[in-house]
Amino acid sequence: ERVTQVKGGAVSDFDRRMMRAAVKLAEKPLSQNNTPAATILSLQGKIVSIGQNRAYAPLHDWRRHGEMEAMAALTQRTYSGMANVLIRFRDSGGPLNPEVLAMLSKLERQGVKEDPGFIDTAATLKEGGFFGPQKIASYGAALQAFVSEGGFIRDEEGKLHPHHAEVLRDALAEGTIQKADLADWSAFDQLRDASGTAKMDLYTSLEPCGMCMQNCTSQGHMGRVLYAAKDAYGGGVSTLPHYADLYFKAERVPYEIIGGVEAEAQAQAMYEHFFKAIYPKAKAGAAG
Repeated sequence: ERVTQVKGGAVSDFDRRMMRAAVKLAEKPLSQNNTPAATILSLQGKIVSIGQNRAYAPLHDWRRHGEMEAMAALTQRTYSGMANVLIRFRDSGGPLNPEVLAMLSKLERQGVKEDPGFIDTAATLKEGGFFGPQKIASYGAALQAFVSEGGFIRDEEGKLHPHHAEVLRDALAEGTIQKADLADWSAFDQLRDASGTAKMDLYTSLEPCGMCMQNCTSQGHMGRVLYAAKDAYGGGVSTLPHYADLYFKAERVPYEIIGGVEAEAQAQAMYEHFFKAIYPKAKAGAAG
């Protein structure tokens, strides 16, 4: 069933492939007694981030819905990518001020280079114009601010937390997504533009709840929201019919919301199984 407010509503082969991947990624949360929901974010046909629901286990936290996890991973990947751009600039002989050099040295010890999704080389970055003085100065200042405000998620030893990198690494190793589908640094650089000109596509195995819909679209970089299974109990489209009207009438994004895109039956079956067999126990555990 497609949402009536959709403008156009065309679904491409890439859309279908990404939705099948999102549904496949949702199997792991289900195996861990979490809602079977997973999200892929893409820009211009390239993956920038993925996230899997972990709202119940190992820690009960509503901020860990699949869409929110993908957005959190996007932020972490953007700034770890920024660090890697600066590291490649430094290693190619580019000058950096002492404060930035010291910061990069510390981040390297904390594992910032361990990003399986950073696919750029010094040569491609230079060719793309990312080694220009204005870009480098901007990256250095932005990364310093991010680090000083505690932006990186860290583990108990103070190293960069590996979770989001591991999710991406596992998806690549299992063949759920392909390395050729990963975005290069140019995509992340576009998404740094606060104007919101660059529009992502959000693929999720389960209809986003109102919280996820609002948080993932209000910052202006979401062009389309596509989902497989319908959530009649908590879905932001199914239970909040005014949502799409509000956004479309205000000419805000997303400009397309499309349900039932691909692998809908599989996603719906996982959803129904979770709420009948797992959710009552997960809810009781969270309450305790």
